[in-house]
Amino acid sequence: MSKSIKHQLLFAIESNFKTKQDKHSMKRGGYERQSTIFSYSDRKNLMDTAAGFANWLKGQPDPPRHLYDIKPQHVQAYLNAHAKEWTAATFKVRLSHLRKLETLAGATYPNSKIAFTEGVVLPATATSPKRTVQVSEADYGRLLSFSAQSKSQARHAVFLSGSCGLRVSECAKLKGSDITVQPDGSATVRVVDSKGKRSRTITLNNPDTASRLAEIRREVGEGRVCPVQSESLNAYLRRAFAELGMTEYTKRKTGFHALRKLAAQRHYNDCRDRGLSVKEALSETSVFLGHGRNRDELMKHYVLEIK
Repeated sequence: MSKSIKHQLLFAIESNFKTKQDKHSMKRGGYERQSTIFSYSDRKNLMDTAAGFANWLKGQPDPPRHLYDIKPQHVQAYLNAHAKEWTAATFKVRLSHLRKLETLAGATYPNSKIAFTEGVVLPATATSPKRTVQVSEADYGRLLSFSAQSKSQARHAVFLSGSCGLRVSECAKLKGSDITVQPDGSATVRVVDSKGKRSRTITLNNPDTASRLAEIRREVGEGRVCPVQSESLNAYLRRAFAELGMTEYTKRKTGFHALRKLAAQRHYNDCRDRGLSVKEALSETSVFLGHGRNRDELMKHYVLEIK
């Protein structure tokens, strides 16, 4: 292992990435899948964590040169160093990624004793959540006006997230052929192979929303609505926030997530207006966002006004 720590970690990720394998069928066959990566999103998330951790290690006195040199105290110090900026949820995800990286490294280099997460705990000084904020209706109107005057390929993403509840990755993948507008003034948006390889069809009964979707469909035909990558969409929204002086969103390190929260609140309110109970409305909103049913605790992070 003569390469850098970052190279070694990335090699372990690539060595265990099985994009054409189906994890469910393999699991049914008794396959041990802890050391396997099946999705591109998981691969990217692990690569991001690996790069961040390796870069931090590189800046430390006497940094480890090999994966078997990394000790739990390195990981603990890495987490502790971010206690003032990461939320408790972020810490939990990062530690989960690091444990996965440890497993992948062990499978890739079986002759080395690699164990660097045993005994590591989440820092007690983690900050409070920063993304418990949704875009206000007034700010959403300003963002829509901004995007209407823009010629960027990313301009439709604001509407797709704020009115249809799409994730930024879903905005980047959506095609005009996934949009269907009905004669009765409703519309459907088909989201294919999203998070967890799940697909869903979103039904939108608001005539204004359906009309806007019809305009987009005419404009793009059957091609991609936002023919750019997710990071370009994030950069576009950050520029919009900056130009409109909406610093509260960038300070809270949120973007499309805050737009999704607005869409969630709207959908929840509509469900309640139709006579659904709180639990039913939360469940329907969870399905609308692509999380599945009966995720009440999760929905409390999206629907900020439950009544």
